[in-house]
Amino acid sequence: SDLAGNDAIYSEIFFTTDEAPDTEPPRIVLPPTVTIKTNATATIEWTTDEESNSQIRYGTQSSVWNNYPLTRSDAAMVTLHTLTLTNLTGNTTYFFRAGSTDASGNGPAPSSEVVFVTLPDPDITAPRFTSPPTVTAKTNNSATIAWTTDEPGNSQVQYGDNSASWGSYDSAEN
Repeated sequence: SDLAGNDAIYSEIFFTTDEAPDTEPPRIVLPPTVTIKTNATATIEWTTDEESNSQIRYGTQSSVWNNYPLTRSDAAMVTLHTLTLTNLTGNTTYFFRAGSTDASGNGPAPSSEVVFVTLPDPDITAPRFTSPPTVTAKTNNSATIAWTTDEPGNSQVQYGDNSASWGSYDSAEN
């Protein structure tokens, strides 16, 4: 009331307080796993407990989060994270950690280090002769021909009564 005795009239006011600020980084609930691997790529997946971005830090030596020389990231806010590392070297050991930061800027809380080896580069070179084809034994109706190559492979001998180009001989033996 005021000095003259007039009472103030009020009505009820309803309100909701703001949520407590998010101060926790995303927690990795399914650890990072290499799901697909080739000689030049590796796809890595992990799951967090809240929507957050995706980041992989990696290299060819074991390291802590901030010291890996290479990074791959995606700003999309997701809980199932998938990143593909590219331009990797075949038959090489790589080390990485995954981390995510939420929309409030919390994080990353990096994963434990994971190690994988890329597949070898494909063999695109034909075997080379290390000793030439040589007749090692013969009879009136057979011949044994031997040679060596620099790597295992299958073999075929083509033959006939006359000289011919490869694929044009009368007979072939595997």
